[in-house]
Amino acid sequence: MNKRIFILFALVILLTSCASPSPTQPSTAEPIQAATEITSATEAISATAEPVEATSEPATSKPKEVTIGFDTAIYPHRGWAIETSDGFAMAYIGVLETLVKVDYDGNMVPFLAESWSQVDDTTWQFNLRKGISFTNGEPFNADAVVKALNYIKNTPTPPSAITAETFKDVEAADEYTVLIHTATFDALIPNRLTSPNTGILAPSAYKAESGPVDPFNTGTGPFILTDEVPDQSLTLVKNPNYWGGEVKLDKATILNVPDAQTRATMLQTGELDIDIHLPVEQLSQIKQNPDITVLEMPTARTTTLHMNMSRKPFNDVKVRQAVAYALDKQAIVDATLEGVGIPAIGPITLSEPWVNSELKGYPYDPEKAKQLLAEAGYKEGDLTVGLWTYSARSNLPLTAIAIQDMLAKVGITAEVRVGQYDPMEPDVLSGNYDLFIISRNHIVDSFDPESFFSSDYSCDGSFNMDQFCDKNFDSLLAQARKLTDIQARYDIYRQLQSILVDEQCVGVYLNYTEILDGVRNNVLNFKLHPLERFVLTADLDVTE
Repeated sequence: MNKRIFILFALVILLTSCASPSPTQPSTAEPIQAATEITSATEAISATAEPVEATSEPATSKPKEVTIGFDTAIYPHRGWAIETSDGFAMAYIGVLETLVKVDYDGNMVPFLAESWSQVDDTTWQFNLRKGISFTNGEPFNADAVVKALNYIKNTPTPPSAITAETFKDVEAADEYTVLIHTATFDALIPNRLTSPNTGILAPSAYKAESGPVDPFNTGTGPFILTDEVPDQSLTLVKNPNYWGGEVKLDKATILNVPDAQTRATMLQTGELDIDIHLPVEQLSQIKQNPDITVLEMPTARTTTLHMNMSRKPFNDVKVRQAVAYALDKQAIVDATLEGVGIPAIGPITLSEPWVNSELKGYPYDPEKAKQLLAEAGYKEGDLTVGLWTYSARSNLPLTAIAIQDMLAKVGITAEVRVGQYDPMEPDVLSGNYDLFIISRNHIVDSFDPESFFSSDYSCDGSFNMDQFCDKNFDSLLAQARKLTDIQARYDIYRQLQSILVDEQCVGVYLNYTEILDGVRNNVLNFKLHPLERFVLTADLDVTE
């Protein structure tokens, strides 16, 4: 099957274009104690990859520079709209910082806020660090934070974790104290503020009530964005007054290189110092290069085949289950991930503390698939469906071809379309599609899966691709938001997974993938972050 898969994939690439995905979290208060337990448990998500460290200080007076290759999945391509994936891009390049962050060991720790506490059931207090300025000289204070958070919560399409309903009011109690008032009890406000969408820029960066922001020289991070060639490159220089300590690099260039094979070649020739998201099909070759170190880390990312439940044939659970039984997930992993992923059962990866490890799932059983299709009233050849995905992640088109082949064996014809993500997203979110494959990190918006369950599976979810709506699911999710008892909240998350997988077969969870980056050996102190939050850091360095 593998040979056929790769031949068909080559034909698909000739007929399709490259894609760009969007997309698309110290105190004595009890809720913070709960949050501390969350981050402690979440250390199980992954061990921090070993950094590439310096063995001696380089003796050189030349400026220290680095060139990094991004794919279109993480390169800013939405006009610097902070509520989109561009907010994450600003964090990757060392410009944007948040009040709270997830560190490299998977712990939730202070960042621009030095501490926080819950004052009452609907009020959180954040105490800001003093002595910080934005790179353009504007002061970092409570007024700046209020402006930034009000801006993000009032955008027409705010992130799922930060809305006007969640953040009812934000006020400056004094110069360095911010009060956040919630509509109802919410134990997860600090977790929500780890999202780069809630990052703080200088007040002058917000030119209008909503829309793009100005990230040029308006951040608090270790780097200053100075130049942009649209859709091609970004230039950054060190922030000489960075509050977090000395910045080791003088300059960084970010290149937008959509094609994974091209990026990998540039890494091997030395045109890139760092390649973010290596193509798995070149992994063995790259590992043989003595000048390159490959870094791998498990992450909370799941590849999912979404099924449009709002119309035939996928409004019938038997058809959805038939698709699930028809797919050989191990074969898909073998053909598309080459050892850097494992078959999935549900939406949550096996190392996360809130995973439901007792899910039954749907083992590969094509005869069972045929039986269910017959029970649903479909004979072989009756069903022809569209199967969409995007090519910014190189394994996804291969996955589509593999699924097409497997569905054909149970009598379903799938017509594959590989294209750019952005034009597809409106149709998918509005229910104007059949099948769609996406790779999604489910705790990237908030350092807790509540935001993921809410946006992707609640009746009013803003990212509900499956068009799924279940009142019991929503009721359980509402209960989880109010719980400070960590294990009780995790138990609800496990119930939600059971509803999605074993009860309703909402989508097919294909595989759990890994972070895979390549670094030339002249690069020092580059580390993988479990949520892929940081690329350019103050510690990043290069030898001569």
